[in-house]
Amino acid sequence: MKHNLDKILEKLLISNTKTIYHYTTTPALFNGILTEKDICLWATNVQYLNDPSEFFGFKIIQFLLEKDYSKENLQEFFKVTADNYFVTSFSKHSDYLPMWSMYGANGTGISLGFDREKIEKNSDSGIANCYYIKNEKILKTVFGVEKIDEIGNFFYPQTSNPSKIEVLSYFTRKILNLFIFIFLAKNQSYKYEKELRLITNLRVFRIEDCNTTEGITNLVTQLTKNPLDLKILEEEKQKIKYRTKNNLIIPYIEHHFPKEALKEIIIGPTNQMDLSEQSIQTYLDHLGYGHVKIKRSEVPYRG
Repeated sequence: MKHNLDKILEKLLISNTKTIYHYTTTPALFNGILTEKDICLWATNVQYLNDPSEFFGFKIIQFLLEKDYSKENLQEFFKVTADNYFVTSFSKHSDYLPMWSMYGANGTGISLGFDREKIEKNSDSGIANCYYIKNEKILKTVFGVEKIDEIGNFFYPQTSNPSKIEVLSYFTRKILNLFIFIFLAKNQSYKYEKELRLITNLRVFRIEDCNTTEGITNLVTQLTKNPLDLKILEEEKQKIKYRTKNNLIIPYIEHHFPKEALKEIIIGPTNQMDLSEQSIQTYLDHLGYGHVKIKRSEVPYRG
């Protein structure tokens, strides 16, 4: 039986949006997004997008695990999990004043239009729509219950006499789905963004470890009973880089996409249009992006 959360996640993964937009600045475009070889977009660690402790979903996880873990261990569990997730943000809006104000350098930036299919084809995960909801409505809307202590059945298989491994596997899958939902859920106040997210999680186990029933059993048991022992694999840690912003040192990873993934660039409304278009076109030609269309914002805004 599918619960509301499963149905919501399925819908979030379905979209007929063929072109998705990433608002940024011209210096960012020049300093690494576009190269002669490919396109490089950053995925920022989720802890630096929002504070995970504010997410209501973490209260649910805490309720489920608090009998087995101390408050300190739960906080470590949340941090270890959040350390593992990185997000690249896009929008369905190509030319939208609030997006220029928030993410496009108050209109002096640019909006990059990408082919969604090519982005997903060159990623380990799909792109999902964000889900906008008020925290107080999560229990009823997502889990169909009024109180948090009624949520236990959601994480227990609805079959007669399930085996221990079935219970552990089912619980683990639901917990992981909950984490995905947490990183897609946003306050309703941000609904205007129409955000889509490419969520990447660094591996904590090797695929070959799951080739046998014994391997799967050991992994599920470890994840469920000793989650703090599951650390990001050393080879995955090598992907993490760091940058500074607002006096913070922020972890991120790079995603590389083929040149053909970029379809168009919209110039922000407060730019010097003629000169900006000329300079961007010259740079695109220099790097071999002659197929990219350049458009001017139609938003009547001058900063």
